[in-house]
Order: sequence, then structure tokens, then C-alpha cells
Amino acid sequence: MRRKTKGIKANQRFAFILFVFMVILTVLFGRVLYWKVVHGAEFEAAAKNQQINRYDLVNAANRGSILDRNEQVLAVSTAVYNVVLDPLQLAEEDDAKKTKKTFDTLCEYFPDLHYEDLEYHITKNQETGKINTPTHWKYLVKGVERSVKEELEKKNRKYILLQVSDIPKTILVLERRFQVKDYSVQDEQTIRIYDTELNMGELNMALVMEAIAVLSSGICNDTLEDYFKKLTGGEGIA
Repeated sequence: MRRKTKGIKANQRFAFILFVFMVILTVLFGRVLYWKVVHGAEFEAAAKNQQINRYDLVNAANRGSILDRNEQVLAVSTAVYNVVLDPLQLAEEDDAKKTKKTFDTLCEYFPDLHYEDLEYHITKNQETGKINTPTHWKYLVKGVERSVKEELEKKNRKYILLQVSDIPKTILVLERRFQVKDYSVQDEQTIRIYDTELNMGELNMALVMEAIAVLSSGICNDTLEDYFKKLTGGEGIA
């Protein structure tokens, strides 16, 4: 009788432990499913943004300048940047004409790159159904200087192209009246303003009040190919 009672109690304890375990497992599974379904897209976007964000993470150089015996500088530490390809973004856009022109331009102005290699990254694999390089981060060119990097960042930015009779006075108006700092002077009469939210009517009126003639103004946008042509003096891609 006692053995039977002990056996029943042991089975009840085992059943209770198994039930608790199953409840905990179900709660955990439900929690994971909830985060995946409800917040999955949000977490995916955050992870992608962490890889391709527009902010620079500057690490202080550990190595100082190298001097010769006369304390003349031979080499200095400097920050450099890398050019990367986003195969997933190109595959998602699925614009064959744009992709071809981009690859042609890259291959022409970066001799170490080959069209077939670039095309391979976005070609769909028949077995997996995914592109061959399913990533947002594929290195193409390493060691790009900061000045080139900053110019490249501006290539797809819209800007106000302003032609005026007096550049120095125009700069004073921009900085003092409108607190505009993000601009670049192109020549004696032309200036680019990268703050496209600027009220052009108010700006034109302020310039006229300062006796500055506005020859032309408008919203423009450079392309990457335009930038390469400016750097090389070439004719670009036909």
C-alpha cells in the first residue's frame, strides 16, 4: 500500500514539474513570437541603420607622427574611409538601367573593380533564391581620404545653386541673417547652399536690400557621374 502511494506521489510530482516546464516554455516562445511579429521590422531597421548610419565614429589614432633625425615630419596619422556596396539595396530597387550605369562608372574610374564581380553580388542564386551577396556591407575601395568622402556624401544631396553679383556680401547675409553655415563657393559669382529648407523669397529680398543682384537661383542635384567627370576631366559615360 505504501509503495503504491509513493509511486502515485512521484508521478504527480513529475507531472507537475513537466507542466510547469511546459508553461514556462510556452511563455518564452510566445514572448519571442510577440517581439518577432510586432517589433520585428523595427529591430531589423535599427540593425540596418547601425551598419549604414551617416554618423562618423572617430577613433583616436594610437600612432603618432613619424619624424626623421632632424624632426622633419615623414608620416602622420590620419583618418581614412572605405567605399562600400549595398547589394541588398540595389536588388530591392531592381533598376537595371541605374545599376548598369553605376557599375560602368565605378569600373571606368576604379580600374581594380570589374563589372562581372560587381554584377555577381546582386545576381540571384538559383538554388537559394537570394542574391549571391545578401548583405548591406560589401567593401569596394579602402583608404578614401576625408576630403573625398565629404565630397561624395554631397553628391546626392539637393542644393540651392545661387548666382549673385557679390559673393562676400552674400556670405555675410547667409551667416548673419539666416544662420546658414552649410554652403560652398564655386566661383566668383556662384555659391551652393545645402540648406534646401531656406526660404528663397526672404533670401532674395534680403540680398536685394543689400544691393546684391541675384542672377539666377534654383534647386539642383549632382550625380555621382558628374562628380567623377569633375575629378578626372573626362567625358563621362555615354
